[in-house]
Amino acid sequence: MQRSGSRRPGRTPKAAEWASLAALALCLGCGFPGRSAPRPADAEASLGRLLGDWPHQGRTVTIAGFRHADGRTSVETEALDEAWLSAAVRAGVLTLPDAGITGSASAADLDWSGEASLPDDWRELPGDLVAGGQLRVEPPWAYLRLVVADPLTGRVHQDHGTRIAERDLVRLVRDRSRRLTGVAAEVARPIEIELHLLVRREEGGFPERIDFEEGGLLAVDDRFQLRYRADRDCEVFVFLLLSDGSRQPLGGGATIYGGRWYCAPGENAWHTLSRDDLVHTLYFLAAPRIEEDRSTLWEDLDQLQSEGRLDRFVGLDLVDAAVARLLQRTAGADSIAVSRGAEGVERGEKERFVYDDGTSFDSRGERLEGTVIARAYSALVRYR
Repeated sequence: MQRSGSRRPGRTPKAAEWASLAALALCLGCGFPGRSAPRPADAEASLGRLLGDWPHQGRTVTIAGFRHADGRTSVETEALDEAWLSAAVRAGVLTLPDAGITGSASAADLDWSGEASLPDDWRELPGDLVAGGQLRVEPPWAYLRLVVADPLTGRVHQDHGTRIAERDLVRLVRDRSRRLTGVAAEVARPIEIELHLLVRREEGGFPERIDFEEGGLLAVDDRFQLRYRADRDCEVFVFLLLSDGSRQPLGGGATIYGGRWYCAPGENAWHTLSRDDLVHTLYFLAAPRIEEDRSTLWEDLDQLQSEGRLDRFVGLDLVDAAVARLLQRTAGADSIAVSRGAEGVERGEKERFVYDDGTSFDSRGERLEGTVIARAYSALVRYR
């Protein structure tokens, strides 16, 4: 991310400064080697103590993570990054959601020079502050150095160090490995979802539920709602796409919890079909994790529209493929297909949904299962 205005390259603390840093750390009680130094706390406590001295109040921070002295990452630096982020959340640090170690791209993609505590282009990173760290392992200790700097002015606000027992670092790595192994097993387990698509039409002032037919016809002023629940925690994203290229997110985009009912656009809210002579396509996506940054998907859809490849029902297969690529980037599945139509879809037990206006509808929802679920519903909307 580029910032306006010219800048001179920022100064990153180098190895020659470690001696003065050690003296500073001893004065601060941060635990660099010394005969009188107290036994260091574990990594989480040590990082939390250093974070308490950060000048972060009301400022956004990009955490660039830890590196070894040669600028490389390892399982040790990755474990420390997780502990750092956890400590930052507890300390109330306003970390940017898609930068540094919280970014959708790997933090390992940042370029670091040897002996540096901040990335080479740290002054071009977003946020009011940028924080980086360096790890040196000299058994029986692991030495941590944290630097906080202002990318606009180049000023280094904090340059503190601490040490932890090497065995604590080994424990962090072991715990992270076990957790990732457990997450991988959980991701591989299929998600089971019960999904109800309710379409409501007013006839003579009386509401009635009408059946949805894939590729069929709906009327302007018909309204729809989704109700769904999963057997376990996962992420859901729901959006509506019109054949003129316009689109609207309707719900999800975050974790849902197993066994609870969720609604899109809301428990007592309905989305009204108001555009005549356009195909409306509703997408329902569920996976253990769905990529937060959907800009690539929107760019793909905009390109299809600008190339004239979408016209009512024509080109929906291309849209489905673009949606599948969104899921493939984060779901870890080799092949994902967007399902349509009622053929082969099992129905669950009848559920009754009651609304604030006294209306109630009975529905037998679709029972969907898979490590990734991608469902689409398309219909042409016209005036009756």
